[in-house]
Amino acid sequence: MQAVLYTLLSTVMKVSVVKSLVQSSYSALLCLMSPVSHGRVTLASRNPLEGALIDPGYLSDQRDVDALLAASRVHDALAATPYGRGLFAMQLMPVHKWLKALACPYFHHVSTCRMVAKGHRTLETRNEGEGMHETAVVDDKLRVIGVEGLRVADASIAPHMPCAPTQAMSYMIGHHAAKLLLQDLIGHPT
Repeated sequence: MQAVLYTLLSTVMKVSVVKSLVQSSYSALLCLMSPVSHGRVTLASRNPLEGALIDPGYLSDQRDVDALLAASRVHDALAATPYGRGLFAMQLMPVHKWLKALACPYFHHVSTCRMVAKGHRTLETRNEGEGMHETAVVDDKLRVIGVEGLRVADASIAPHMPCAPTQAMSYMIGHHAAKLLLQDLIGHPT
């Protein structure tokens, strides 16, 4: 089962035209936390100055669409309760009509530079469950494999998208990177 984050946002209208129609509103956000769909980035040409071709692949896997539709049914059930009717006076458009057209990412880009399992220095293809992914490019010390003197210390090294905001994870990665750099500088584990 896929995790979907359900968030209610309260909005106070500041625009005078809209303010006359609606004093305040609530928006329901459905955020797919573990999408199955994958996009791709490819080179447009051999020219390094030409931009890459980016296809985010949003909702390209039907399982993602089904998960969001199931979450929207939960929202509809909430909106049908007496409390929900007080919050949601109207629905602008049924979810299934706008889902694919207006879907956007949760903007927690992670796992673009996955980390190799501890102890492995080469890029071998192993099962993800064994701690390494075939697209891993950094080792357990955050060093880019095959590039001398370069480390990556951000959310891109995570093996997969966590079902939570990524701020705490990013702090821990930064803390780990600082310990590794100190260890290199002073020559022993901190």
